[in-house]
Amino acid sequence: MAIPNKTELKSLVAKNKIEEVIKALLVVTEELGDKDLYNDVALQSSKWQGLKREQIAGTMSSADEALARNKITHALLSLIDQLPDSGQAEGPALHTPAPKAKPESSVQPDPIAQPLSPGRYLTISLVALLISVGLFFALTIFQDQLSVQSGNRAYYILLFPLAFSTAAFLFGAMRSYAAYTQTAVNQNLELGGPIVAALLVIVAGFQLVPQAGPFEYTIFLEATGTKDDPGFNGEYKAIVKMKLNNDVRTDEVDEHGAADFKNIPADFQQKEVPLELDFNGWQFADTHNKKRTVKLAEKSATLAIEPDGSLSKVFGTVRDDNNRFLADITITIGALTTQTDKLGRFSLDIPIEQQKREQKLRAYKEGYEIWEKSVYPEQNEEIPILLIKATK
Repeated sequence: MAIPNKTELKSLVAKNKIEEVIKALLVVTEELGDKDLYNDVALQSSKWQGLKREQIAGTMSSADEALARNKITHALLSLIDQLPDSGQAEGPALHTPAPKAKPESSVQPDPIAQPLSPGRYLTISLVALLISVGLFFALTIFQDQLSVQSGNRAYYILLFPLAFSTAAFLFGAMRSYAAYTQTAVNQNLELGGPIVAALLVIVAGFQLVPQAGPFEYTIFLEATGTKDDPGFNGEYKAIVKMKLNNDVRTDEVDEHGAADFKNIPADFQQKEVPLELDFNGWQFADTHNKKRTVKLAEKSATLAIEPDGSLSKVFGTVRDDNNRFLADITITIGALTTQTDKLGRFSLDIPIEQQKREQKLRAYKEGYEIWEKSVYPEQNEEIPILLIKATK
């Protein structure tokens, strides 16, 4: 038979048709009469069959399998190079024995020639590492701005220069070797050392990022613009409402002005959420109403509150049973006193220390029965008073 073309055999090796290459080499080396070369091919055939058995049994890891396959592949390429060129005589008529195959080295050959010196790769690795450190400090400084848009994913930016640094150090400076082979749909994907190392760093980084769990957040209310105590432990309690999308949480403010919200989903970390204050006579100082937003950063926020003026005034008119306006009628709430004008109108300003949701309003004048009733200043409505003349 004609000696196979070396280029064709190497092409079969590149296509991972190892069995075809081994069979062809066994036939050729037997006809050449080169016993040593035949034995070297037979040795690689035995190793190949052993590798296939371990694959079937599942007793070999992917990394060990790729390493064994690479060793067999390099050995076969070396044996192909030892074959006579196609233009030489065929098997038995060949008087010059083929050169003996070099014994297979137990040291794995370097599969990729490095174009740069180890020192250059070490420099590249250090530069990439410094970039990672710089990014780390940048993320630390600007974490609040970045977290609003990307959450914990901003950390992943560090993985790419870190992966590059690892690959350059291991496979350029240290001359290490690694490979990964994956078979799918009758196709083999083989990745060399630097790519494998970089992918391991990136994939491990994605998997090892701690997943944030539910968290607690405390709202502290603090009075401003007045010396008066809001009286959180008074008759009317302060309630803070927090809206987490469709989930509305409420908590009663304790005597220290704190409202605690527990088990807030991790998705709301660093996000702005709406708040609403339900507290008799008080509102948020910065918005001057009972609604505002708060950013769920850190573990708590202190929010200023101020009197909202809703309990500061009572007003109305006084008439008699003939529907005539009555002047000079004395109007009182506790120790506060005023009188109606000629049109029977009155307005009573209540100082903050006396403000409350329910007030006892009294109206009286000599010759009329005393009028007394509970009124509610926050309703902000005119109070009609009807005085009836006293009977003798």
